[in-house]
Amino acid sequence: MSSEREETGTPKLEAPLQEELRQIPRLPRGGGFRISTQNLIRIAFTAAVLIMIIVIQKPCAEHVSEFVTSYGQGSTAPAGGSAAAGSAMPHPGTVDQPREYEQITPDMTPEQVKAAIERAKARAAGSQTR
Repeated sequence: MSSEREETGTPKLEAPLQEELRQIPRLPRGGGFRISTQNLIRIAFTAAVLIMIIVIQKPCAEHVSEFVTSYGQGSTAPAGGSAAAGSAMPHPGTVDQPREYEQITPDMTPEQVKAAIERAKARAAGSQTR
């Protein structure tokens, strides 16, 4: 028996037991981690697109902002960049109210409100006849 153990390192099992052990499915060994060329190209392309998105994000946002703020200013876009575009935007208190509106405030008496409404109606009737 010692000679059998020296040859294989394990004692010799009975034939039916060895047959049962051969029928047990084994996990594949070796092989390692394999990636095909097509998958490597996909991974590289995805990484390149993600890097491009991160790098292009700020310049693209600035140009879109300039376009949006310059929209409606005519054919010339602001030459100064974002500072000029920001100054073109209206801010509270810097926008004048149109003159064709009558301002009605809460502290006006009912007679003043009626007079303002009549003035607005008269102005609207006068502008429609033009």
